Amino acid sequence: MENSTTHSNRMKEKLQPHFFIKPLEILEANKSIFLMGSCFSDAMLSRFHQRNISANSNPFGTIYHPIPLLNELKKIIELIPQKIGAQKHSQETISSDYKANIEVFEFNSIYHSLQHAFKFSNPNKSELLQLISNTREITAKQIETASTIIINLGTAWYYQHIPTHSIVGNCHKLPGQQFLKKCSTVGEIKQLLQDFLQYCTVNLPNKHWIFTVSPVRHIRDGISQNLQSKFTVSSGEFILCRICKNSPINFLALQTDNTNVSTAISNPKALNCMIQAKSFSSQNTMCTFS
Repeated sequence: MENSTTHSNRMKEKLQPHFFIKPLEILEANKSIFLMGSCFSDAMLSRFHQRNISANSNPFGTIYHPIPLLNELKKIIELIPQKIGAQKHSQETISSDYKANIEVFEFNSIYHSLQHAFKFSNPNKSELLQLISNTREITAKQIETASTIIINLGTAWYYQHIPTHSIVGNCHKLPGQQFLKKCSTVGEIKQLLQDFLQYCTVNLPNKHWIFTVSPVRHIRDGISQNLQSKFTVSSGEFILCRICKNSPINFLALQTDNTNVSTAISNPKALNCMIQAKSFSSQNTMCTFS
């Protein structure tokens, strides 16, 4: 007769879903991967390194909402040499222009980049601008050499900075009365992703894109608000999935010109075997699974 511990383990096995996930070729050891988004990106980075997969993650720290995240990615992509060459601008001119256009906010004699993590603060404005500029240039090289880019979305909640009217990536512990807390709608999330993918089709072709929703709970927002947030982000991706007939709920594979786009709702237990693709064909951005 089995003991209580054995019986408990057997019951857990019955309650846990079991499925086989075939390894995805774009995540093999001979590939280079770039990750950006929530703290779950850093967790995935650690797993990739354990498997001797070349990867880089979150050069600007954690950015949870797609608006500041995708806006920053666009600014980085503008620095990639193939795009600079197409525009026939010198590296010096591009760097100077971007340094001039970096937004920083001064509070109590400290300058903050509200689009980036807390470490991007400095009493010396020039040093802060130089740090942001250098980090963008390094990141542009990492993205240029990466075969797969994983964007990990963390939340639909965002903070708008009242003095600058900007949607921030980090509040930098500034007074709460300087911010308005808002939540994106499903339609807004869907449109953000769709616009970004169209941008990448033109400006960053020949890359595999994987979008995930972080499983990390933002309990500080409240349990119900966390559920609302995760539902909103995943539903925005799901609507994109509906563009592809017969696509499963938690996965999207698109091909637009030379850009491959994949969407998956991540699961910590599935991380060991990572995200899976189904064969697909594309025509005029409409996709059907075989």
